[in-house]
Amino acid sequence: MIGVAKYVGIALVVLLAVYGAVKLVVGSLTESQGRQAVEKMNPFVRGAASAAGEQIKQSLEQTPNEQLEKDAELFSKKLYPVVKGALLGQIKAFAEDPRRSELPEKMRQAGKQVGRQVVVPFTQGLAEGSNPVVGQVDKTLESLSKFRENHKDFFDALSAGVSALGKTIKEGAPSPVPAPGTPPGPPGNYQSPLYPQGAPMSPPSR
Repeated sequence: MIGVAKYVGIALVVLLAVYGAVKLVVGSLTESQGRQAVEKMNPFVRGAASAAGEQIKQSLEQTPNEQLEKDAELFSKKLYPVVKGALLGQIKAFAEDPRRSELPEKMRQAGKQVGRQVVVPFTQGLAEGSNPVVGQVDKTLESLSKFRENHKDFFDALSAGVSALGKTIKEGAPSPVPAPGTPPGPPGNYQSPLYPQGAPMSPPSR
């Protein structure tokens, strides 16, 4: 037991010594030395990040789409409690915030900024983009109008023919002329002399 306590004591002394040395070194470093250290480490960090990105890219390219879909579904299920907890936390924090009355004014100001910086340029771009289209339509209509003026007689004759055809169809075609030698049929109001109109026909006697 004494031997174990001895080794534990030695380990504590070593840890305290290391901690003190690190504390001493860190305390003696200046701001410029920290910047130089970051600048020297920056290429290394960029290289490590680039290599990690390339490995991730290769892994994505080599993984089948079906596996990616399954993994994404699993991750989404696991992330749902996190998102739900975050939303609940935000709602609770909003309800308990004594300064939440400031939000409507902040939202109004943000909406104005979005309208000025996003909506207005967007509508201006739409208007500028539609100008060539409107100009092309105007040119087309102007060309059609000139073509009609140059061929006015043709269009007038065509319009008159269409009107005459429509009038003929509306009034109905004339009744056909009977062929020579065909006995005339009974008129439209012909009625049998044996059976007056509306009287039932009796069955023939045997």
